[in-house]
Amino acid sequence: MKRKLISIFIIMAVLVTSVVPVFAANRTVSQVTAKNKYELSYKIVNDIFNNSKITNPKKLVVVNGESIPDLVSGSALAKAMKAPIVYYSKSYETKIVNLISDNYLKKQEIYIIGGTGAIPSTLDTKIKNKGYKVTRFAGSNRYETNMKVLKYVNGLCEDFLFVNCDDSLSLKLALRYQSALDDNSNFLIAIVNKNTLTASQKTFFNPFAPKGLIRYTYVVGTTSNITNNLQKTLRAKRVVPSASKLTSIMNKKATSAVIVPDNNLFYAVLGQEYNYFFNKGKGELIYANYNNHSHLNKYKSSNITKITLIGSNFSKTELTKLNQLVNQKSGK
Repeated sequence: MKRKLISIFIIMAVLVTSVVPVFAANRTVSQVTAKNKYELSYKIVNDIFNNSKITNPKKLVVVNGESIPDLVSGSALAKAMKAPIVYYSKSYETKIVNLISDNYLKKQEIYIIGGTGAIPSTLDTKIKNKGYKVTRFAGSNRYETNMKVLKYVNGLCEDFLFVNCDDSLSLKLALRYQSALDDNSNFLIAIVNKNTLTASQKTFFNPFAPKGLIRYTYVVGTTSNITNNLQKTLRAKRVVPSASKLTSIMNKKATSAVIVPDNNLFYAVLGQEYNYFFNKGKGELIYANYNNHSHLNKYKSSNITKITLIGSNFSKTELTKLNQLVNQKSGK
């Protein structure tokens, strides 16, 4: 029954572009900002540890701040392991080590995504020297790195969102679904190419289909990004991204929303993290639409009272309309 309810929720999320629950008054809008995505990822981790209402996480995920494939795999690992994520740049290496030693207890686990070309082994050494366990996930390519992550969390996840990592629109939607689903659903992103599975992917995914297990799996994207033949191989349903799916309110019971810039997946992953830790995974991850602000009007007839903006890359129009929405009297 629980699996059927999960499926119904996803189908509703795909088909419904807006809902009309009771009007919510007393909205608040806050904004979490820093000078760049690196600093913002560190700030959110510090905010998590400084919040007495949040249980301190015991793990941390580190990804290269310029690698989209590693970001996607890191976001899945962070979701499965209930861990924050931080972005690596060589100039911030010392800051990451200090952030870990300031917040984490000795022997707790730090995950690094990608090979030493993405994040050098000097980071592993410095973290280990501080008394922490380091686990690195690195494959010969983006697919194998992603498979190492999914194999590691096997048993914690049961369903997958298959995405072509070169399709940014589909990645945005997959991140939204991965963020919106609560702990009982365990949907994670799996990276695939357009036409075929790798040998390790065939070994990992194929046992799920032939044995009659009920799998709620989805390919996210059009046939130009993931072919019909691969969709059939995966025995998955297809979700085609659209602007409305990125900005709509999927869950009519949601009382909080995290808005992220439309053009930056790194901020979207931080939005996923913020939603999990500060909204207990029950909020909406929504992308700002710079060309059409009609999505803001949907809040007028929703239960959402808490809105959080991640980052500073928002247009003046977006911020003005949000301010008008907050100041609007109930029922207007």
